[in-house]
Amino acid sequence: MTKILSIETTMQFCSVCLFKKNKIFFEEVKSNKEHIQKILPLVETCLRRSQSQLKEIDLLACTEGPGGFSNTRISVGTTQAMAIAINVPIASFSSSMVIAQGLYRCLGSKRVVVCLRINQNRVNFSSFQLQKKRWIEIIDNQTLFLKNVLSKIDQLRDWTIFWMECRSKNLESSIHPNFSIFFKNKKISIKENQKVSLFPNAIDLAILANQAWEDGNIRLVEELYPVYFKEF
Repeated sequence: MTKILSIETTMQFCSVCLFKKNKIFFEEVKSNKEHIQKILPLVETCLRRSQSQLKEIDLLACTEGPGGFSNTRISVGTTQAMAIAINVPIASFSSSMVIAQGLYRCLGSKRVVVCLRINQNRVNFSSFQLQKKRWIEIIDNQTLFLKNVLSKIDQLRDWTIFWMECRSKNLESSIHPNFSIFFKNKKISIKENQKVSLFPNAIDLAILANQAWEDGNIRLVEELYPVYFKEF
């Protein structure tokens, strides 16, 4: 049975998930610029709770961004170091696809637009559609002018829209999810205890990684590169 260890640190939350025998062992903390201190203790806790050892892991998974510079490097760098140490492949996904998977898991959304606002006038724009239980990238990680994004959204009334403020002040200083979700131009009410589940997290990353393992869509360590927010 495949054992998958996933790591997510690209934004405010730091989380680790171990997928073993269809059971999920999950650890998460709110972190304010402390991801580098938090990530390895979370890995150790997951391994201990699941009665596993790192050398038993078959596949490592991480979010490759887009995200904050330091946080994304921690996600990618930690995963690469462990993959080299135990000689296993990697599955990696964009932060936006992990968000889309969370929206499907929590709300049943199958057509998702993810808008990550990175400064006053620019938005990182992605869209995904679920087909046969697999996400298809329609548009992935395009940096667009705000006015162009708003025009696109207006034409996608039957899609779930995830909008998050990721400007550096919000992303690095706040440890609380700062996002809104819309469907057919109406804001969806989300309970406070559900908000964390809709933030990029290692559970949804592990689900995507398990699918990638089944499909053979895995990568070598040297093929993984971090993706940062482009603020130009």
